[in-house]
Amino acid sequence: MKSFTGAPVRLGDEPLGNLYLTEKVASAEFTPEDEEILVLFASQAALAIRNAQQFEALEDERRRQILFHHRHRQNRGGIGIR
Repeated sequence: MKSFTGAPVRLGDEPLGNLYLTEKVASAEFTPEDEEILVLFASQAALAIRNAQQFEALEDERRRQILFHHRHRQNRGGIGIR
């Protein structure tokens, strides 16, 4: 490996993973500017991961509510309030 850099993917103090780059094509080593961009990208990745987790949690809750209402209507003989 000729070149390597990395940045933690975290949201606040919560670690979510790491992001690594290797083998820079245009030069032998990554520059401080490359590392700065990688850190910014890792921050954006953390936000995207958190948004996806929150969306998934909301979808799970929506499914639970639909299932609850469906079962409730079945228990009441198919009559439901909309």
